[in-house]
Amino acid sequence: MRNEESIIEVHVDSAHVRTRNTYPNTLKGKAANLIDALDENGDYPLAGKDTLIDLNGDKYKDILIEFYGLAGTGLKNGVDIYLFNHRKKEFLKEPIDLPNPTFNFNNSTVVSYYIGNGGGYASKLKWNVLKLDTLESIEVNNDWRGNDLRSTSIVYEHRTGKTTKKTSKMVWLPASYRYFDYQPIIKRESP
Repeated sequence: MRNEESIIEVHVDSAHVRTRNTYPNTLKGKAANLIDALDENGDYPLAGKDTLIDLNGDKYKDILIEFYGLAGTGLKNGVDIYLFNHRKKEFLKEPIDLPNPTFNFNNSTVVSYYIGNGGGYASKLKWNVLKLDTLESIEVNNDWRGNDLRSTSIVYEHRTGKTTKKTSKMVWLPASYRYFDYQPIIKRESP
């Protein structure tokens, strides 16, 4: 169930949280309807927090839902993004799901990664209106021998087709991925 500090006005009755949507044709009203539908269907992330923000640079606000994943190893900060299609005047039905993303609003790129004990992946993406194009992908393989880690990162540059490989005693990602330094867009309050 979504938090009560959502972008959408809420009221609580004895069983449910429901939005008060008096302007269903506005962008905020359409966002409220989508958030309500996710909540009613059990698809709103547990302890999720949402806001409206222009993520893809088209001057229209999109829905961003931040949450922390419940299962797996490694950092599990996740986001669901519902982009607003201004031509159709509606939010896309399928979310863009990204783990541990860092948004660079200056060059319209996003880096995202998930690294568990056995390895993982990372991607550098660029907004192309209502989708993300992959610029770079990284495969991370972790080989544990007792307490010693041997981590190999294979970087594939999609524009040039160039592949590079780096092996070290710790997980390596380029600095732009801000590995282990995730900062949410929606500020969280301290408990």
